[in-house]
Amino acid sequence: MGDHRLPKICYTTQQATSTFNASSRVSQEERRARRKACIRAEPSTPQIFPCGRCGRIYRSRIGYMSY
Repeated sequence: MGDHRLPKICYTTQQATSTFNASSRVSQEERRARRKACIRAEPSTPQIFPCGRCGRIYRSRIGYMSY
């Protein structure tokens, strides 16, 4: 390879790398925005579990014994 082609190859490689990084950054930002936009749906009915012994309401969502 001659010396006259080296700057052109370096410039082309640098340009391709910067283009790839820019498109990668944009796609990462889009994926992050989609992920952040998903709002977790709340259950339609409230999950309230009273204690069988004392009648207090459990604070845990899955109904284990915790006050």
